[in-house]
Amino acid sequence: MKMYKKFIATAMASSIVMGGATTFASTGEYNDVQNHWAKSAIERWSDLGVVLGFGGEFRPNDNITRGELAVILDRIMNYQVVAENTFLDLEDGKFYTDAVLKANQAGVIMGTSNTEISPLENVTREQACVMIARALGVSTEGNETTQFEDDSAISSWAKQAVCEMVCRLKSNLCKKVVMIMKRIRKLTAEWMS
Repeated sequence: MKMYKKFIATAMASSIVMGGATTFASTGEYNDVQNHWAKSAIERWSDLGVVLGFGGEFRPNDNITRGELAVILDRIMNYQVVAENTFLDLEDGKFYTDAVLKANQAGVIMGTSNTEISPLENVTREQACVMIARALGVSTEGNETTQFEDDSAISSWAKQAVCEMVCRLKSNLCKKVVMIMKRIRKLTAEWMS
């Protein structure tokens, strides 16, 4: 089961980090994905209960927020312990509150300051990579360089997580995920042109 959770989280990481914007969605029929290039993946993640939507919509072209990513990771990793809410911008009773506090207790999501955790801000690819790496227990300490052309643009606090996640994506376990993500990126490029 632990290996399955790691595989699911790694697949989610590749979707978010390599595929650009991902959205938060709900099981069932979505009225906004019928002709979307990612329809089958959306349905698969929804059937697994990892992503849930609202009002019959998935919003496949929307960005994902820090709070939504915390919810997704909590559903995959099944965190049990809730941190005390010391964040001024984290309201009780929101769909993401408990997941953010659990992910914070697990050391997966950190505050954007001493008093804020910014659950409604769009998650950057760097933040997503670091959060997913932490969820998987992958090292986020260090400052290796990647082979990306824009390596110098990767923030120092995220560089090790990016390096480690790329290495894991290249491993035998995740070669299929990488191949699928490349196909999705190619289809996206064709769809966008």
